[in-house]
Amino acid sequence: FGRKPLLVSCCLAYGILSTCCAFAPVFTIYCILRFMSSVCLSAVLNNTCVFLFEGNSSKWQLVATMLFSLSGSIGQASFAGVAYLFRDWHMLQLVIALPYLILSLFSCGISESVRWLMATGKTEQALKELQRIARINGKKEVAESLTSEILISKMKEELNTKRESFRMKEIMCKPAVFKTVLFTSVLAFSTTFSFYGLLLDIENLGKNIFLTQFLLGITDLPSKFLSYFILKYVNRRPSSGFSLIILGISILIPIFVPKEMYVLRLTLYLLGRSSVSVLSSILLIFSNELSATVLRSTIQGILFFIARTAATLSALVLSTRLYFVHLPAILFGTFPIVASAFAYFLPESFNLPLIETIKDMEKRYELRNKSTRKKQRKVLLATTEC
Repeated sequence: FGRKPLLVSCCLAYGILSTCCAFAPVFTIYCILRFMSSVCLSAVLNNTCVFLFEGNSSKWQLVATMLFSLSGSIGQASFAGVAYLFRDWHMLQLVIALPYLILSLFSCGISESVRWLMATGKTEQALKELQRIARINGKKEVAESLTSEILISKMKEELNTKRESFRMKEIMCKPAVFKTVLFTSVLAFSTTFSFYGLLLDIENLGKNIFLTQFLLGITDLPSKFLSYFILKYVNRRPSSGFSLIILGISILIPIFVPKEMYVLRLTLYLLGRSSVSVLSSILLIFSNELSATVLRSTIQGILFFIARTAATLSALVLSTRLYFVHLPAILFGTFPIVASAFAYFLPESFNLPLIETIKDMEKRYELRNKSTRKKQRKVLLATTEC
């Protein structure tokens, strides 16, 4: 269906379902509506990430993604103030739904992903979208000179593969795709699993829910700025692996710290929270850079599902306190440390072109061999379509 129709429909559906939640007569109906709205919200976030990546040049992809991450942190901090003003949950539910109803109208005016149109063989529509974008940017001469022949010559490989049927079986049958999904899923699972382990143990921040919500959002901002410089100057694999180790250590150390040492425990908590923020930004960029255009949305959807599963399991892990009081912390801390090793098995994507086809994904795994990396890197940069 494309990126744009899914984004518009899910924004509208989330707004309607969230509005209906405010008028749910019984708790069962409320839970059903919340479940359906959560599915729509996941689709909105997933599609927005893909849109940002495919709609910007490599020069602006990092900036656009960081602004997206920062908006999430600002929104989380702002939500504390909104919840404080609207104490009635019915009114709060309506206030949350309204922006999505408005956003569904504005999103009708955005352009479809040109990369997706080219990858699926819709060259004429891609040409119209590019011409429209050029006119909006004040480049009328470029819009008039742009032709379908130019697009075809620039993106030959995509047009050669456009009629292939990319389904879920591709993930199982293609080794490069399967390994990418498997290893990134491990990283996403460990990050979310430990993150919700931290959230479910927030007594370090006090019992004021409004202040806690505000602190969780505001302490995220410095980490987002730090992640921008990490993503700009540091390779993806070592940065993600190191951040996972820091996350695990920050959860394990408090086991040996007495509760009387409040400042130290709070510092370790914020260190773990910061490492999650950095990790989420790295994985958002890393997973998109490793995914082919025709599979990018599907792979991101799988990672969102894995992350939600990890969040659910993290709540169940707390019940293991019945057997050993520190067992949840041990599990939350061990998982990211073990998962850090899986970052090594992924190919590096730092300063490389965005992947367009499955064939390009297979080329990336060839770069993992250090002895031939320089030579293969030159070949890849020369043959990968951008």
